Amino acid sequence: MHYDSHCYHCMQPTTLTPTPCPQCRYIRYCSEECQIQSWKAYHWLECPLWPVIKNIDTFSLLSLRIMIKAQSFVGESLEKEKEDLKLRMTGKLPPRMEGCDSTGKYNGDYTSVFNLESHDKKQPHEDIFNFAMTSILLSRLATEPFTRIDTSKDDPPHPDWAYIIEEGSEIQRIRNLLNLEKVHIIKSLMFDQRMLKHEIFIASMILCHMLQLRCNVQAITAMKSTYDETAERNRSFNEVPIETTEQVRLASAVYPTACLMNHACDPNVIASYRGKQLTIRAIKKINKGEEILHCYGPHFQHMCRDERQKALQEQYFFTCGCRACKEESLLAHHHGNKRDTFMCTRCGSAVVVDRDGDPLGHCVNPDCNSYQNLTNAYKLAKQSRKLFSQAVQLLELGEVKDCLAMLHECYDVQKTVLYRHHQHFTETQDCLAKCYAMRGKNQDAIKYLKMSIQSVEFTYGKDSIELANELSKLAQILFNSRAEDEALKVIDRALDIFGVHYGPHHPSCVELFEMQAVLKWSKSQTK
Repeated sequence: MHYDSHCYHCMQPTTLTPTPCPQCRYIRYCSEECQIQSWKAYHWLECPLWPVIKNIDTFSLLSLRIMIKAQSFVGESLEKEKEDLKLRMTGKLPPRMEGCDSTGKYNGDYTSVFNLESHDKKQPHEDIFNFAMTSILLSRLATEPFTRIDTSKDDPPHPDWAYIIEEGSEIQRIRNLLNLEKVHIIKSLMFDQRMLKHEIFIASMILCHMLQLRCNVQAITAMKSTYDETAERNRSFNEVPIETTEQVRLASAVYPTACLMNHACDPNVIASYRGKQLTIRAIKKINKGEEILHCYGPHFQHMCRDERQKALQEQYFFTCGCRACKEESLLAHHHGNKRDTFMCTRCGSAVVVDRDGDPLGHCVNPDCNSYQNLTNAYKLAKQSRKLFSQAVQLLELGEVKDCLAMLHECYDVQKTVLYRHHQHFTETQDCLAKCYAMRGKNQDAIKYLKMSIQSVEFTYGKDSIELANELSKLAQILFNSRAEDEALKVIDRALDIFGVHYGPHHPSCVELFEMQAVLKWSKSQTK
């Protein structure tokens, strides 16, 4: 969580004078309204516990937050839930569909969160043990505030925990999580006679949510602009400061309705955030009846099939069978054959190997199809990587001129062995463009950035967000060069991609719209 730059409640950027929590010095808000809403919803309990909970992991803190907000939900609907439960136990009402209310409607509320998949039987016993110990700690810390809170109308509602424990049959599902042979110690701790029933209930619920979060949590992200402080301090007077934009993780959250979407390594939708509001946008045409598929992280354009399968199995406990995983030729075209390969010395095409480190590779060009010994190519590639690392260190120290010299040395080596769309080649071109931009040599910066953009488009596609980010860089340099017509064309292309992925209100779009307005105004003045 970026407490220093974003509101703790709504996740919007804070102002220069944020509103602090009146009880602690850790939390900041964008307004007094957010501070009050946060306090009433959950911070009333988190605040006195903050010296402890600030050191726990994301899953634990979010599980506690869910538990705090759940007590409000359960309290509000307690009588209705009690009556429904009696009718279902006597068979007068049919069993409720998991995640839905008594009418069978899916509301995306706490009932939906409670019924999210946890894969408890697949999670490592060591992890369950650690989660359980943390849940006991949080239960002990939270129990006293729960029992002493004033239940007046201005305070958070206080549920009847005793009722939930005695008549809530769903608690048995949570207790079953503890019946694991290798972690039987948890069971004895959780149901120690010294623990009160409501302590056991709260600990059990927190544990349940911890297990669910591992495969259901989503990262709230935002674009953040930064300057390299070391480079800025060492920058020469005539060098231009370069702003770097990166996507950062602000917080973690659960969106139960979004959790219903299945994964695909080549998805047809993308998630974006405006504060804590999640928006799902289609990035491809989705036909009637076609499934909406979201990428959980491992994308076919960023990772090879084996890497994706391993990542998905470790966090989400399933083997992906999406189209991208089944069609090996698609992966070979976009990743394996071109992005990390050497250059054929005969025709300039890509040379691939069966396994990393194999001394013999073959050209993918069917007209060439030659086999080549890559022993020397591996050595030169390793040498170029070392030069690139040293150049980056010089750049961080603000030694732009020396960095450029080393980058060119690296680039000369790469040109002899790497395929033109190799990712290391692209990184060097991008870094060269950055250095030339810092020195105010915009034409040289544009030259290398255009080379990088060609490789990015080849690797990730003409509609990829990676390409839009590179086009945004190019637009900025063209803007500084006063190349109005070309800058406007590049901005239009970047906006088309950003608009599909993020919508017009995203910071990336807003910045480009502002640049576009200035350029159009400038053109109108010269007519």
